[in-house]
Amino acid sequence: MFLRIMCEPSNRLGISITIAALLIFYILLLKVNEMGLELNIDFPNQDLIPVEVKSETTESEFWPSLDDGLPLRLMEYIKEHGEKVRKPDMHTEYIVYTCTEQNERCGGIGDRLRGIVSLFMLSISTNRVLVIDWSYPFALEETLIPGMVDWLAPLRTVQLYETANPHKTVSLLSMGEANYTEWTRVSQSDAKIVRITTNNIRRGLSALSAAKNMISQMDLYRPGQRIPQLLCSWILRSLFVPNPDTIRVANEQLALIGIDPDRPFVAIHARFGHTNNDKGASQFKTDPARLGLEDIPKIARCASKINSQMRFKGIAVQNATFLAADSNEGKYIFREQLQDVKYFSAHAFHIDKVRKDRGEYDAAEADMLNQLTWAEFLILSKSECVVSTRSGFSEWAIAFSKNPQTGKRCAQAGTECENINWNKIIG
Repeated sequence: MFLRIMCEPSNRLGISITIAALLIFYILLLKVNEMGLELNIDFPNQDLIPVEVKSETTESEFWPSLDDGLPLRLMEYIKEHGEKVRKPDMHTEYIVYTCTEQNERCGGIGDRLRGIVSLFMLSISTNRVLVIDWSYPFALEETLIPGMVDWLAPLRTVQLYETANPHKTVSLLSMGEANYTEWTRVSQSDAKIVRITTNNIRRGLSALSAAKNMISQMDLYRPGQRIPQLLCSWILRSLFVPNPDTIRVANEQLALIGIDPDRPFVAIHARFGHTNNDKGASQFKTDPARLGLEDIPKIARCASKINSQMRFKGIAVQNATFLAADSNEGKYIFREQLQDVKYFSAHAFHIDKVRKDRGEYDAAEADMLNQLTWAEFLILSKSECVVSTRSGFSEWAIAFSKNPQTGKRCAQAGTECENINWNKIIG
């Protein structure tokens, strides 16, 4: 059984969720009787509740403003979460997304964000406080800090409670490793803290279906029952704002390579995976090939078309196009195919492919490469339009920067740029 939340940059401009994902979350959103939970979660996009945005934040420079508000149920959970963080009591329970040196197989940035979104939904469903313990290979708060949901402040509280009461914690490497007894403990509130390392909840069906009636309810699912398309964006924007240092790095590095951070520009993200003719670091040898160098001309033409269409519609995009890619060989070929393409020439840095004990980087270099990787993530979010390839990195950068009221975002798969409706893409 496969479940995946994916904010996909395609010409449908929606949040693509597999049928299995709809199935499982449909069940979550209704009820799980044997777990004793009423999962009546509704996220209508009507009657949004106003959000107080801190005046000193600069996140709107990269992501559309949340000034128009969020759905009532989401705001209720944000309020409940805040109250429990400020004043926990004997009834407060936690779900902890865990990616530490002891549980480092968390995937890349896109995988991890997908897992966090999944656990956010599970936290609402089970009335638990979501905590994020992401310290490997670098602490998440170095690049993204808490937004309206403070997932960092309760971490120390959780760690102290675990030390004092180790029998009250259930630690699962993934939801799929939860057996019936473990998940029954969770559903009966015997476990105060549930730690989960997962890049999505797809393996969680075996755990959640410990409430046996879930299996029988699957036959009741009918296509067309949808989770609101803005769910990913609402959750991400509730959880995170960029660290000001990362914003500064992104703007400075853009300016240094010749792109004005204050003017619109088009960006490309090309995830090649491992290529035999690339002289990248050894960390990529286990990464499957995703994109061929022969695909570059098609992607470059797509970016050129989008630049032209934007100017035709009166959007004064810069001539320079930003490129984020995990192949230096690929970057050189893009430079031959696309006029005035700009990029960082350092080898790509995948946080799931680098182990501290491999000695490929010293601590200072690894820290800077991590900052630059997140700067690229923000730059993709900041761009006027993203030309993407198959990668969670760009999918979630796009999800962060969707209009939180309409879901609109200019994004297009670079290898599927023929015969498309430009009015739908650009608006």
